[in-house]
Amino acid sequence: MKRIIFIIIILSVALTAFADNLSNIPSAFLDVGFGAKAMGMGGAQTAITKNAGSIIWNPAAGTQSNHDNSVCFDNTNIQDLYSYSYFGYLHKTNTDNTFGIGFIYSGDDAMSETSIILSSAISENYLKDRLSFPTCDIGMNLRLLISSFGNNEDGAYLDPVTGLNHQVTGNATGFSVDLSLHKKFADNNHFGLVLKNPISSITWDSKNEVGTASGKYSEGLPTTLIFGYGKIGSKYSFALDLDKSIHSDTEDVLKVGVDYILFKDIMTICTGYSQEMMTGENKKYSFGTGFNINPKQKYKIFLDLAYQIETNWEKHNTFRLSCDILM
Repeated sequence: MKRIIFIIIILSVALTAFADNLSNIPSAFLDVGFGAKAMGMGGAQTAITKNAGSIIWNPAAGTQSNHDNSVCFDNTNIQDLYSYSYFGYLHKTNTDNTFGIGFIYSGDDAMSETSIILSSAISENYLKDRLSFPTCDIGMNLRLLISSFGNNEDGAYLDPVTGLNHQVTGNATGFSVDLSLHKKFADNNHFGLVLKNPISSITWDSKNEVGTASGKYSEGLPTTLIFGYGKIGSKYSFALDLDKSIHSDTEDVLKVGVDYILFKDIMTICTGYSQEMMTGENKKYSFGTGFNINPKQKYKIFLDLAYQIETNWEKHNTFRLSCDILM
């Protein structure tokens, strides 16, 4: 375990040096977080996530699922501008390994983005039967990224002299890779580590009639390193995440959350908080509730609602709705 963590930390340091001059503020394919329960806990999920939500938060932790198959649907509207929808499916094998696929869609004719996520994880139980040293759950995501823009009819702007259109249209395709670890210790303590986008490339192709568009060029997505700790009890779970900045133009972000089960596993309540560590800015408060539609059966349906308060964006608080099906 220590050996694997050491390797990933060394890799992240090397990537930091390589990308030191790159911005860590993404302009496309934003990571807005998915799942009402997860966001109701402030987005602190790296160590405790499981089921189909793990495709987004930590693919390695999907091995903790208690069900062979799980499905997740999620929808949210960010700052009254873009609607984000997520669908995920995760299958757990009889060796505790997992395979999953996820889809994220956002935007409209003016700007739309689609992410197709292929996810897999190898469980600690599978590895320890084959290796002579201590190990942990290991996961990886491959994301296929597709975008189109400038197809809205109301976006035209005709040059008053030439009559040519300034509206920029085009598309983009690319990919990115996520790597992750998960380890369960004694007394239900969990540790998670996610390295997002250590490898990525997006090729943009834009044009307009007046010839002022950028044309064809490529760029990468910013790399992010996330540490997570969690403790899962019989009626509660606690989670803490640190989004570690590896670029000079972003801050470390601390996230903390807790949830509690009520009424014989029928209802849950949760709350969470996040902020930049050094500046204390971008504070977000969240709370939510969830309902287990079929608590006593193997086939279960969870409906979760959450509300997130944005202190830095007036009147742009976020309501989240998601559904999980476990089979």
